Amino acid sequence: MFAGKNNNKKSKDAFLTFLIVMVLVVASANATTITQTQIQTFSGIPNMSPVLTFDQFDDTGGLTLISIEIIFGMDITGGQISLDNDGANSAAGTLSLSATGAISSSDVWLLNASSLDIPMDLSTTTGTAFNLAADNGDGLGVYDFTGPDGMIYVGTATNDTSSDFVGSAYYDFAGRSYIGTGAFDITADIMSFYAYGAIGGIEVGITPVSASGDVEIIYTYTPEPATLSLMAFGSMVLIRKRRRK
Repeated sequence: MFAGKNNNKKSKDAFLTFLIVMVLVVASANATTITQTQIQTFSGIPNMSPVLTFDQFDDTGGLTLISIEIIFGMDITGGQISLDNDGANSAAGTLSLSATGAISSSDVWLLNASSLDIPMDLSTTTGTAFNLAADNGDGLGVYDFTGPDGMIYVGTATNDTSSDFVGSAYYDFAGRSYIGTGAFDITADIMSFYAYGAIGGIEVGITPVSASGDVEIIYTYTPEPATLSLMAFGSMVLIRKRRRK
């Protein structure tokens, strides 16, 4: 009877040991999936160059940085182009409202594993074709944007995004570093443009687009090896205490 209980206890201990080992294996295998994400946003009327500040990756305690991903996104909304054809002939073409975005930094390197600039040049455009009749008599200096010799176009919402990974050689290189307990700045340069073709005799009124967006920094890292060691040590202590009982 006693032997049977002892065997049953040993079987439970063996099963518990197996479960602990499996948990440690899974934890070790998934260690590289830990991420830390920072997002800084901007908004306004281009042209503008907002400075966005991010925390460095703090590797205190033996954390190992696996990757750094940078995601840059931009949206444009609104904007308006008003045209008035004061020429003697009809005028046809295409008009557009657009914005471009690029990021730069003097604190960290924006280079990928191929030592190429991270491709963060964004471009968004909204527009339409137009066909205006010849001047209906209002003449130069009189801004009449009604048809048939005038029109008003209001821009629609559009967006662009890009992402890439920083090359590991540039995490901490030549005085620029993503690693530490401080911070670094990234500047987003947002520019706006408009176009309606090189057509003489057209008077134009412009309301610029509004731009908004964000820059996202994602650190992927593994925990320090001591964490898994402590897990294993604590588990074995529990098993020994159980056996003594």
